Order: sequence, then C-alpha cells, then structure tokens
Amino acid sequence: MDILEGTFYVGEEIGRAIAVIQKEGDRLVNDQPGIADFYRQNPISTYLSLAQQFIPGTAENHPNMAQAIVGYALKELIPAPELAEFTRAKRENQLEAMFGSLDSEAFVEHCKRASKRRHELHGTNADAMTRGRGLTPWSSEERAYTVGVFNKDKKDYEFAAKKVSEVFGNNRTAKNVYDMLRYEAKRTKNK
Repeated sequence: MDILEGTFYVGEEIGRAIAVIQKEGDRLVNDQPGIADFYRQNPISTYLSLAQQFIPGTAENHPNMAQAIVGYALKELIPAPELAEFTRAKRENQLEAMFGSLDSEAFVEHCKRASKRRHELHGTNADAMTRGRGLTPWSSEERAYTVGVFNKDKKDYEFAAKKVSEVFGNNRTAKNVYDMLRYEAKRTKNK
C-alpha cells in the first residue's frame, strides 16, 4: 500500500474485495436478518459455520470472503457492546479449550510469556500495570508536586505523602512516595 497525503491507497483487488464484502454483507442483512438471532443463540459459532448455513455457495468457494461477509453483517445487525461481549466469551472459551481452565498452571505461564513479549516489543506501561493492581497511577502534577515537597536531606516520605494526599485527595502512603521518587530518579537518570 502506498500512503498518499494521509490516506491509504488500496490496490484494485483489495478494493474490489472490500466492495464485494460490503455489497454481499448488506444483502445478507436484508435477506437474512435472522442471522443475528441465530448468532445470539449460538455465540460460540464461527463466522465460517454461519456462512456455511446462510451463504453456502460463497462459503464453499471463497471461505475467507464468506467469513468477512458474515462479520460485516453481524456488525451491522448487533450493537457493538453486545458483539464485544460475544467476542470476549468466545476468546475465553478458546483459551479454556487450549489450557483447560483459566486457573491452570499452563495458562499462567502463557500469560507470563505473553506479558514479557509485550514488554519487549512495546515497553512497560507503568500506568496500566498500576491500574491492574487496583491502584491509581500518579499524574504528572502529583509527581511534580511531590518532587518539590520532598526534602532529600531529611528523606521524610511520610511528610511528602501527607502533603500530596492533602492537595490531591488520593491517600498516598510513604511507600507510594518512596516508589514514585525512586522511579522518577531512574527515569531522569536514563534521559
């Protein structure tokens, strides 16, 4: 694909495929609106199995295209939040099929490997990790205020935590202040 002034140039074949998917998807929406109800009753069904039932000729000859047509039709017929819930449930079922249960040792190891790989590729998102532990990430204003209030000579983390909590109302502890200041020191050292 060539990028031209902020737009994508789509090759002829891909452009035609997208147009066919939209046209056939709209036809499926108009001719077979019951596909949405069928999917609601069988949310674990694959798009290909739905295509085999509702558009068998296309599914047999062009399975990838048929899946895309069904996906397009379902997105038109089912509200996005409901479709997202079906997708979440389907992924959960797939993971349980792969690992037995989401509490299994194999799944925990898979998550650790995936997390490590994600960090290698994209870096660590400290705010997301903080939220994942049920805590509130530090805002840039909180960080700047804490660095300004903290007395490096006295190393009074309790005092800094009290001042930050008074100003921002977030119940920071001395340990929170210590961790944040240590992180800030590393961050500024690496710049």
